[in-house]
Amino acid sequence: MTPRIKKLVGTVVIVPVLFVYFFAAAVLGALLPHNILLQLVYFIAAGLAWIFPMKWAMQWMSAEPKEAAAPTDPV
Repeated sequence: MTPRIKKLVGTVVIVPVLFVYFFAAAVLGALLPHNILLQLVYFIAAGLAWIFPMKWAMQWMSAEPKEAAAPTDPV
């Protein structure tokens, strides 16, 4: 897959996934008991958790395609 196609696919997938993630994190945060410390820890964790899958996705999108191995000539 060419880098251009990978970036298109990644962008088309990442944007809706992030919207769903942020909406779900906000809804779950609203369901927490009204304890400021618990909410603080939750929102810090939820605010940072999306970074790790997105880091992998960004690396995949920017990776150059692997070149096909040239056949070796057994001499």
